[in-house]
Amino acid sequence: RLEKLNPDSPQTVLRYYLIANYTLSELETMTTELGIDWQMIGGDSKQTKVRNLLLYLYRRNRIEE
Repeated sequence: RLEKLNPDSPQTVLRYYLIANYTLSELETMTTELGIDWQMIGGDSKQTKVRNLLLYLYRRNRIEE
C-alpha cells in the first residue's frame, strides 16, 4: 500500500512496489524529473533498472525525493 511506504521502508519493499506499479516509461519520466540520466542507471530489464535506480538514490542519500 502506497500510504505505508516511506523512505525508511526496506529497499526490497520499495523495489517491489515500483516494479508492480510503474511502467518503464513512467520510471524513465521519474528519473528525468529527478535530474538523473536514464541511460546512466543501466540495466536491460525493468527489474534491473528499478534496482539500479534505488541503489543510485540510496548511495546519494536522495531516497526521500
